[in-house]
Amino acid sequence: MIARPSSTSLLSACVLGAALLSAALSAGCSDPAPPAGTGGATGSGGATGSGGAATGSGGAATDTTVPTDLTEAGLAAFLSAGSYKSAPWVFDTATRAAVSHGDVRVYYNPTAVASVAAGNNDIESDSGNTLNSMVVKELYDTTGTQIGTAFMLRTAVTGSMSDWLYYCTASDQTACEDTATGPIISGGGQCKFCHAGMFLSPVPASP
Repeated sequence: MIARPSSTSLLSACVLGAALLSAALSAGCSDPAPPAGTGGATGSGGATGSGGAATGSGGAATDTTVPTDLTEAGLAAFLSAGSYKSAPWVFDTATRAAVSHGDVRVYYNPTAVASVAAGNNDIESDSGNTLNSMVVKELYDTTGTQIGTAFMLRTAVTGSMSDWLYYCTASDQTACEDTATGPIISGGGQCKFCHAGMFLSPVPASP
């Protein structure tokens, strides 16, 4: 029997890879960019006007690009609705080959785009991407058929693993880099080993 590496070894290796990625996104675990000219539409946060529904009287505007129900059913409903497939999200219009998860299409919400542009795409949850930064990855097999979906979302800013929510589900669960059945929903664990609060796929190119 082949011995599996320990969690400590995986964590050290992936966090080191993420650190190298922070210096040069073209190296390490970074997914290559899609073919030139295939990037999706850009957006600056949606329609003009009041800026979205406010919470209470004079409250902060609600970010409609992120799920409000973080239960398994709520997350599945958010992905099924497919709002991430159109502006103000920025997205690939063709699949790209990823270092892990096979072929993917990547979608960034406006908060994630701005966070990366501001240099916040750093390792660990205490000094990384902005609250409500979210990236979705659609997973495809070699025939171009979508077999799953994954995302990572910053839900809090407390400096702990639970600041991040990771989700992955696929008909072939090995596409999630895991053999568990059903969706992986985690605030840390295996997803955290490699991502460490970082988006490893470059922002899709503008059209």
